[in-house]
Amino acid sequence: MSSCLYCQKAIEEQLSWDTLFRREYRRFCYACSQQMIWINTLHCSRCYRPQADSAVCLDCVRWENSTYWSSKLTRNVSLLSYNEWAQDFVARFKFRGDVVLAKAFEQELKRMYARNFNQHLIVPIPLSEKRMIERGFNQSEVLARCIRTNITDVLVRIIHEEKTSKKLRWQRVAGRSRPFEVTNQKSVMSKNVVLVDDIYTTGATVRKAATVLLEAGATSVSSMTLFRS
Repeated sequence: MSSCLYCQKAIEEQLSWDTLFRREYRRFCYACSQQMIWINTLHCSRCYRPQADSAVCLDCVRWENSTYWSSKLTRNVSLLSYNEWAQDFVARFKFRGDVVLAKAFEQELKRMYARNFNQHLIVPIPLSEKRMIERGFNQSEVLARCIRTNITDVLVRIIHEEKTSKKLRWQRVAGRSRPFEVTNQKSVMSKNVVLVDDIYTTGATVRKAATVLLEAGATSVSSMTLFRS
């Protein structure tokens, strides 16, 4: 009998051909699984915001109506909604250093990448030097390496900004700071890029990263995240 990766409770299951050959996919107990909200087909076609249909949401319309931000990010895809369970998951994974939790979604991340991007360069969103010292690891890089070990780590964060979780929505959207730089332009020239991060909230962070990647010669920039807030 296996244990839930999240709460360590035993995973009870009836033996069948499916459980016999796919036991590695049973990573969560029933109680934890019931709290996860997987994003289904009803979401914004541009950013995966859960909604009643697949129309482009108002946030994405506002981004594309901006003369500065228009066409920076092709689209975003995400696995789960950022509900209360997800918030606790992120607190343990990101802020308390329980890095092994990322492995819980490894297969789903690989499938999402293959389904939507396939041969895109995988670029994790970097941390500032200060934040890296505080945490000791970059959660976005951990998620990126769950998809593929061969990633393209060409972004550096040159400006340490206040945590986006402390900013109001309008502050995230309106900010035009340039916190990122590309360290190797040749590696992204004429390539399609997918940025990897833990949470998509307004999309400001990935659009700032996309801006410098496009300026460095990338053909297109999209993003994929574990959660969609």
